[in-house]
This record gives sequence, C-alpha cells and structure tokens, in this order.
Amino acid sequence: MAEEIAVQITNKKGLHLAGVIHVPLGKGKCPTVINLHGFTGYKEEENNVSLANNLAAHGFVVIRFDASGDGESGGTLADDYRMTNYLSDIDAVYEFIRHHPRVDANNIGVWGHSMGAMLAIIWGSKHPELKAICSVSPPVQTGTTDWLRPLLNEWKKTGWFTKVSTSGRGESRVPWAFMEDAGKYNTLDYVEDVRSPLMIVLGLAEDTVPPEHTREIFRKAHEPKALVEIEGMSHDYKKVPKHLRLVNSKVIPFFEKYLK
Repeated sequence: MAEEIAVQITNKKGLHLAGVIHVPLGKGKCPTVINLHGFTGYKEEENNVSLANNLAAHGFVVIRFDASGDGESGGTLADDYRMTNYLSDIDAVYEFIRHHPRVDANNIGVWGHSMGAMLAIIWGSKHPELKAICSVSPPVQTGTTDWLRPLLNEWKKTGWFTKVSTSGRGESRVPWAFMEDAGKYNTLDYVEDVRSPLMIVLGLAEDTVPPEHTREIFRKAHEPKALVEIEGMSHDYKKVPKHLRLVNSKVIPFFEKYLK
C-alpha cells in the first residue's frame, strides 16, 4: 500500500511543476525513483502510473511529474516546452525529492521512456551519485533519428507540429523552436559519461525509435550495464498489458539490486 500526494515544485523560471509522489506506508526512509515521461507525454500515462504503483508496492518512493509547458505544469508548449527546460525541471524535482522526509537521498535512481529515456541518460551523466538509471527505448537524437524525421520539413515550414495523444488527452501543438533546441542533444555525446549502473529496455517491434540506434547507445555505455530486448513490443507498449507487465517485471528487480 502507498499514499499518493499531489505536489507543486517551482523550477528556476518560477513556473510550477505538477507532480505526484507515491509514498509507501510506514515511517522509514525509502529508495526513490524519478519518473520521466516522453515527447508530449505526461505523468498520468499508463506506463508512468503502472510503474510508479508497482515500485511503491516494493518499497520505493516514486515521483512522476509533467515537464514545464506540458500537462498540468506551468508554462506553455509554445514558450516553455524545450528539452533544455525539461533538464532544468529534473534538477528542480531532484532537489525537491531528495529533501523529502521519506526519501533516502543516498539511494535515488531515474527512469524514463522515449525522450524521457534519452534525458535520463543525459541528465544522469551529470549526476554520478545516482545509484541506477533505466532507459526504455531511448533515441539517439529527437527528431533526426526517430519517427519525427520525415515530418521535419513541413514542421519547419509551418512552424508547428500537431501530435495526437494515444492516451486520449487530445492534441499538442509543438513549435519548431522545440526542434531547434532538441538539435543540441545527442545521447551518444553523453552516455559514455554515465557512471551509474544503466539498464536499457528495447522492444523488438519498435516502430518509433530505430532499434539499431538504441543498441548503439548501449554499446557506448560503460559497465555495469544491461540490455533487455522484448519480443513483439512496440514503442507504445503502455497499451499492451502483457508488455507493460513485462517491462515492470524487468525494471523493478534492477532498481532493487542497485537502490536497496
């Protein structure tokens, strides 16, 4: 059993970040996982909630949140939804959660999916104190090595890209300025600097991020590292219960090994 607590965290721009903390019942300090959603994702997506619930049931504190400009957080997609800002948001969430009275600040890890998986590696490369990083389907570079690539010319021409949510949230209009910012980040430039244990999860029916690109990230990573390849799993695995359960069944033992 765990308690879910809604929180608001202020980032360095003064915008509020909407988050939810899952806290196991009891009084002791717990190992903790920061959860990062993907491109135009949000904290209520099935994979984020399912993993948080399962980790909390195994004694972890988990915080999931919306990046600035997205979901229930402050700012707008037009002005604030950028990878640079998302990285800064993670800083704010990290500072907040590591001072929570139920959090063991010496045993914190990070998990992300898709763009969030990429940012888990990039941000984690600057934080060697992290005990573990789990990255599910990370791209090498958002927009240039994944499913967005064929759309770039039209996106640049019109100034906007409209993404329809697969979780029923509606449409998100993302400005070209997002891509201009995203072009500064390549996972391969950061993964060799990661000093935390790293697990990468890859679906073999991946239809968004080329599997060979994710494997290239894994090859450049230092030990200890693990690559989990799941037969039949696509990028949108949150919609397939058996794949959702399978991912969770791989992630939880990984964090138990390194955070407890």
